[in-house]
This record gives sequence, C-alpha cells and structure tokens, in this order.
Amino acid sequence: MIDIDDLIEEIEDLRRSYRDELESRLDVLLSHILKRLYVPLANDYNGWERTIREQRKQIRRRLEQSPSLKNYLMVFDGI
Repeated sequence: MIDIDDLIEEIEDLRRSYRDELESRLDVLLSHILKRLYVPLANDYNGWERTIREQRKQIRRRLEQSPSLKNYLMVFDGI
C-alpha cells in the first residue's frame, strides 16, 4: 500500500534537489560569465567558455525535465 504522506515528502525532496541543482548551476554559470567578461586572462577563456556552454546545456536539460522550475528562473530570461 502506498503511503501518500511519504510519497508527497519524496516528491518535495526531489523538487528541492532539482531546485538546488539548478541554483548551483546558475552560480557556476554566472561566475564564469563574469570572469570571462572582466578578468583579463586570455589563457583561461577557453575553459570558462566550455564551462559556460556546459552549464547552459545542463540548465536547459533540467528545465525540459522539470518545467515547473521555469518559474524559479523568471529573472534569468536570456538563458
């Protein structure tokens, strides 16, 4: 028999986990965008750009899998 309260708790935990992952990826993305724009270390640009591309890809993937997270991202329209 399914315990509804346990199921609700599991779903909420999963939602929090996805939101935390998204927040972490946004932190990485934004920090690397800022580094790329303002830190004059040309030798590091390629690594930062790879990280930016990868984080954008993973953020898009998470949003496709969990469309409700889009509400969390209203501030980040351009991603």
